[in-house]
Amino acid sequence: MKLPALFIIALVLAMVAVGAWLWLAGIPAPTANVRDATSSPEITRPEALSVPADRPAAHALTVGSESSPLATPPAEPIRIASSVVPGIPVGRGPRSVPRPPAIVLPPGVRGSNARPDPQAEAKSDLENVQSMIRDFRTRLGGNPEGSNAEIMRSVMGGNSAKATLGPPAGQGLNDDGELVDRWGAPYFFHQLSKTSMELRSAGPDRTMYTVDDLVTK
Repeated sequence: MKLPALFIIALVLAMVAVGAWLWLAGIPAPTANVRDATSSPEITRPEALSVPADRPAAHALTVGSESSPLATPPAEPIRIASSVVPGIPVGRGPRSVPRPPAIVLPPGVRGSNARPDPQAEAKSDLENVQSMIRDFRTRLGGNPEGSNAEIMRSVMGGNSAKATLGPPAGQGLNDDGELVDRWGAPYFFHQLSKTSMELRSAGPDRTMYTVDDLVTK
């Protein structure tokens, strides 16, 4: 009774061994795609990726001897617009604006609003008084004598020739008969000689012999 059982077991084991050998014999050998461990691995080209027709070939990525297109192409280059306007020369900086010609103001006038300069006008007044004395000297042979009021009486007809030679245009006398400057102070007449007369205006401070006095000879 033990012999048939041992035979059956041996037969089953033999059949399992034959089946296993046949199953293993049907698998292809894996050495076809395996290279030597010392050689560099080869990257095969993926078949799923393709370069679109509108993309240049410069977007391909080269690995070893193979070229593979990028999955995400680089962004388009930024275009910088030129600021040069046709017809206008290119300079190194802002265009210079020509300076307008200088405006020459007449004597006695200053500032952009053309306001009169009191000092300049007072000097012109003093020169007119000097011209009055010069005319008197030319007509009568010498300077008038005395104080301001006495000189003005001589100039205004109280002379031997009965000539009226003053006062100068635009100037007047105070209640004492004295010729006054534009600030209302009387002129000071200083006779240096028969043919020389110093004239002085007290200036804006109306005080003689200060820094703002106007003097002529």
